[in-house]
Amino acid sequence: MKIIVMSFLLLGNFAFAQQEKRQEEQGKFIVEASGFQNQKGSFLVKLFSENQKDFFPEGKNKNEYLRAGKTEILKDKTSKLTFSEIPEGCYAISSFHDVDNSKKLEKNFLGIPKKPWAVSNNARPILRAPNFAESSFCVKKNEAITIKLELK
Repeated sequence: MKIIVMSFLLLGNFAFAQQEKRQEEQGKFIVEASGFQNQKGSFLVKLFSENQKDFFPEGKNKNEYLRAGKTEILKDKTSKLTFSEIPEGCYAISSFHDVDNSKKLEKNFLGIPKKPWAVSNNARPILRAPNFAESSFCVKKNEAITIKLELK
């Protein structure tokens, strides 16, 4: 009986140690945004992996982006959001200031967003939406990086 109990304890400790090691090997990044016109509403962010690059920058369904986040806008018209436990790889971020809390980025008849928006690398191509390649950045094991966005 003691052998069985000891075996379970050892296996449990090994599994816990492996999980801790995987978490330590994953990266994290902080999204810092500025350029908000006011403090109304919230700041919405979507994180896309390389597997979801075809859905960038919109990603309307949950399976079209990796993670999403929402945070408030501070008095100095900035915002900050942290994504942790990110596996090593390349990613892109799309974001917008949801002034009216509709959770939607409304566009005009030409397809131009009506709300302030930004993508990683602050890519702003003319006459088209930014693509994954020009907006992507890579995260390595144990790396913490800061992504600065300027909403316009």
